[in-house]
Amino acid sequence: MRIIRKTQCSGCRKYFIGDTAFFAHRTGSFDARTRRCLSTEEMQAAGYATESVLVNMYLDGKPIREEHDAWFEIAARERVRKAFGKQTDEDEEEDNDDA
Repeated sequence: MRIIRKTQCSGCRKYFIGDTAFFAHRTGSFDARTRRCLSTEEMQAAGYATESVLVNMYLDGKPIREEHDAWFEIAARERVRKAFGKQTDEDEEEDNDDA
């Protein structure tokens, strides 16, 4: 399981992996006062998915890690995998077995 920095929307309380997914989940106009968060169904239709990640947080001033579902852009993940090779938990375990 990966650990990410906390990127959470104060409107819908969803977590995001990266700023791109966070900003993409907001739609509408500030001027027209139609700004809102996309629904889960709208996020999925737009090419986003969730995965369980550990999120660094603070509780009563003490650092903790909590597991949360975090949104990411599927196409962006695929671009990274093509550029750098597969980066999954299974790959890391295989790398550790070789050592």
